[in-house]
Amino acid sequence: MTVVTTDQRSARFANPFYFLLLVVGGVFCVTASAFTMMAIRNSRNEVLPTSEGGKKLIEWLDQSGPTALVIQLVVLGILTFAAIYSDDYWMARWQKKHLAKKQ
Repeated sequence: MTVVTTDQRSARFANPFYFLLLVVGGVFCVTASAFTMMAIRNSRNEVLPTSEGGKKLIEWLDQSGPTALVIQLVVLGILTFAAIYSDDYWMARWQKKHLAKKQ
């Protein structure tokens, strides 16, 4: 079993794009899950009781769901490339700051 120290954990999040990827990825998962459930529900032609908020969500997903998913995928792609290509910069910055604290 590998033990992760506080220094290693903070080094992982030295790149702010990682945090943004977590947030946008979470939003994408929720949107994709809701859209999938709406599609399954519509394909079965079932009329199930739904709260007022649920009806509004289903209407929004029906109108804007595909657009929202595409936009979220594009943002995820951009953030992924930004995280990968800026990782050396952020890690060097973190190491410089971390080494200055140790001395």
